[in-house]
Amino acid sequence: MKFQRLLLTLACSALCFVSAGAQIVPFEMVNNSGYSDEQIYVALVGMQNGSAIWMDFSENDANGGGIKSISTQYNTLNKTAGDWGYADIFTPLSEIKDKIVYMPNITACRIFYSFGSTMYIHFFDTGGYAGADLQNASDPNAGIRWEIVEFSNASNGLWLNTTRVDAFQYPMGVELWGADGANNAYMKAGELLSYSQIIDRWKSTFASDADFLSCYREVITYDNLGGIIEQPSKLSSFKEGGSSQYYFQSYIDQVWEYFSSHTLVCDQGERGVWTGTISNGVLTMTSDFNGGTTAHIYSKPTTQDIIEGKGSLAEGDENDKALQAQFCGAMSRGVVYLIDSQTQYWGNESNFFVSTGYNTWNKYVQFFHNTDISYNGKTYAFAYDDTFDQSSTLVTSIPAKARITIGGFYEGGDTEKPDSGSSEETESGQSGSGTTGNLQYTYNFAYSAGTLTVSFTVSNPDDFTGLVPVLFDCTDGGYVEYIGSAGSVISNTYSYSAGKTVEFQAKWMYAGGEVFSDRISYTIPTASNVEQTEADVVSMYPVPARDVVYISGVSDTASYAVYDLSGKQQLSGSGNNFNVSDLDQGTYLVKINSAMYKLIVSR
Repeated sequence: MKFQRLLLTLACSALCFVSAGAQIVPFEMVNNSGYSDEQIYVALVGMQNGSAIWMDFSENDANGGGIKSISTQYNTLNKTAGDWGYADIFTPLSEIKDKIVYMPNITACRIFYSFGSTMYIHFFDTGGYAGADLQNASDPNAGIRWEIVEFSNASNGLWLNTTRVDAFQYPMGVELWGADGANNAYMKAGELLSYSQIIDRWKSTFASDADFLSCYREVITYDNLGGIIEQPSKLSSFKEGGSSQYYFQSYIDQVWEYFSSHTLVCDQGERGVWTGTISNGVLTMTSDFNGGTTAHIYSKPTTQDIIEGKGSLAEGDENDKALQAQFCGAMSRGVVYLIDSQTQYWGNESNFFVSTGYNTWNKYVQFFHNTDISYNGKTYAFAYDDTFDQSSTLVTSIPAKARITIGGFYEGGDTEKPDSGSSEETESGQSGSGTTGNLQYTYNFAYSAGTLTVSFTVSNPDDFTGLVPVLFDCTDGGYVEYIGSAGSVISNTYSYSAGKTVEFQAKWMYAGGEVFSDRISYTIPTASNVEQTEADVVSMYPVPARDVVYISGVSDTASYAVYDLSGKQQLSGSGNNFNVSDLDQGTYLVKINSAMYKLIVSR
C-alpha cells in the first residue's frame, strides 16, 4: 500500500529517531461535508516510540494526552453476536472538543473517518489491527463509507497526506502551516470538487471505457449518496485472470524488447542520470549517484506489478527498489519512451498521460491528478506517486498547525453547486447573494478609512431553527474564526491595507446541521480610488441616532431593514430615512438594498 511506501521513503528516519523533540501540533477538523458532525466518526491509530497506539479523543488535551496502547482489551464492540469483537475507538466529530486534536510525537499514523456508522476494526495484542477489505462482501465494514488521512509527527518534521491509493470514497483536504524558520510555511492538498461532481465526471469520462468505468462500484449501503471509485489495483478485473489483466502488456513488451538491443538513459532528478540495457530479461542500470550505484529490475513486470507496485517492482536492495519505483511511476504516467541513448526525463509533467501511439497509462491516476479535481494536481493515486513530487504529501520541518477538511475544498460543502447569485462591486465596496443547500444569504464588503466591514445575512431565517453564524477570515490561506451572536446576521470589522485581496466565508450552525457560504474575495481599493468615490458611498447620519436616521448615497426608493444582533428584524421599509425612536438603546445592523451597515441607537 502507499502508506508503506511513505514510511520507507519519507518517514523512515521519523520511525527510527522519534524523540521528545517532536512538538505537539493542533489538528483542526473542519466539516465541509453533507454529513452532520454527529454522522462523522473519527479514530486514530499509529506508532509511538516503537509501540502501536490509538488515541482516546475524550482524554486528548493541549499536552497531547489520550494515547493508549493497542490491545485486545478494547475489542468490546460487537456487530453480530459471537463475532471476535472490534475496538471501541471511534468518536463522533461532534464530541471532539472544538474539533481540534493535539498530536504528540506519533508516526505511521492513520486517521479514519467513517460516515453514518463507526467502523469495525479488530485489535491484536501484537499491536496490529484488522482493517477494512473493500473486496470482501462479508467484511464487517462492507457498506460503510470511510476515508483516511495519514501523517507522521517526528523530530524531523510533520508529514501529512490524503490518499487515493485504495479508492475515492469522499472528498478530503489537508493543510499544513510551518512555524517561523520552517522550510515550508504553508502547504495544501485535496479535492476541489464535490462528491457528486467527481462521480459525475468519472462516469462521463469513462462512459465508453470498459476497463475504467468498472472502477465505479455501488457498494455503500449506509447512505444513499452513491458509489465509490476504486483504484484498478483493487478490482478483480485488473488482477490475474480478469478482463483487464493485460492492460499494460503491449506497452511492457515493447519496452522490454526495445531496450534489449538499445540503451535506456533516464534522468532521475536528485538521483542522477542512469544508463542501462536489458540482458537475459534483467534491466541493469548504473549511475554516479552516491559515488557510483547499480540497480536492477530482475524480470519483466506484469500489468499487476505496475498498477500495484509489487512483484518485480518491489524486490532487491534499496537501490533496486528506488529504480523500480521510478520505473513504475514512469510507466503509470506513460513516459517511458522507445528512444536509444537519449536522456529521458521522467519528471516532465507536460509529458504525463500523453499518447505516443505505443504507450498507455493508468487513467485512474490521470483522473485524480487533474488540476480542477485535486489542488495543484497533486494526489496519492498509486503506490509510487511520490516519485518526482507528484503526491499529496505535505511536509514542514517545524509544524505550527494542521487542518483536515472533511468534504474537501469545494465551496459550499457537498450539496449541489451553490448558485452564486448576483454580485455588485464598486471601488469602495462589494455586495452579492448566494445559496447553499436550502439557505439563502447576502453578503457585503464595505471599506472606509482603513477599516473593512464584512457582513453576511441569511435571507430566509424562518426556514431554520437556532441559527448561530460564524465568520471566517480565509485571507492568505488562513482560517480565523469569529463566532457571532445567535441569529441570521453576522458582521465584523478588520484592518487591512489598501490594495489587499481578502477572502471570507460564513458558516451557519442550526438545529440539525450546518452550512457554508461560498468563499468571497474582495480587493480593497487604493486610497486614490476611495477618495474618488467617497461622495458616492452609502452612509447614515446622525450616529449615534435618537430618532430619524438619514441615508445618503441612495435613491428615494431604496429598501431598508433594521435587525438587532440576534438577527430579529425590527424595522423595514423604503426611502432615504427611517425613525428609530421606538428602538431600545444598542447596536443594530441595517440592510440597505443588499448591503449591510452598522447603526448605534442612543438614548
